[in-house]
Amino acid sequence: MEYIHMGKKRLGFLEGRHAKAKKRFLLVLLIVFVVTSSCFCLERVPIIKVKADVVVVDEKPVIQDIEVNQSYVNPIRNPIEDTVGFPSVEVWAITNNRQISRAVEEYSGEGIYTLDVGFTENAGPKDGDLVEVVLKITDKNGKTLARKAHMMIWGGFNATNATWNATPNGSIQD
Repeated sequence: MEYIHMGKKRLGFLEGRHAKAKKRFLLVLLIVFVVTSSCFCLERVPIIKVKADVVVVDEKPVIQDIEVNQSYVNPIRNPIEDTVGFPSVEVWAITNNRQISRAVEEYSGEGIYTLDVGFTENAGPKDGDLVEVVLKITDKNGKTLARKAHMMIWGGFNATNATWNATPNGSIQD
């Protein structure tokens, strides 16, 4: 039996003229990649997690409960505004009386709806900002059927007792 020795496979582009310079360049490129990717992985952006319990009473949706929590995610996982037709469940985040972000999901009747409101770069709430979270349910024509709002102070006290219902025309109910 005859064996053929193939020898070591070499990376041809790293041999020959200027081989050391090419290896140094690749090493520097690898270090830059590792440093920038690790910095990016350490960066976090704010999001608001909203969980709403919706029931139907007399063929109309009613938002029973709304849970609002602040959180942070890697920028790659940042949920940015989605577009969905009607009917829908929408969450608006209003910081210091200025609308800054929203999340939307298709409305499909009773159930638990979980939405994450993301923010564009440098537009998220800062510690101490007053954040109003408004959840509303719309019908197939875009008409508001139910609405509930929640106030919180970002980065600190979560005002869980500051949740109220609002009628479609904006008046407050208990």
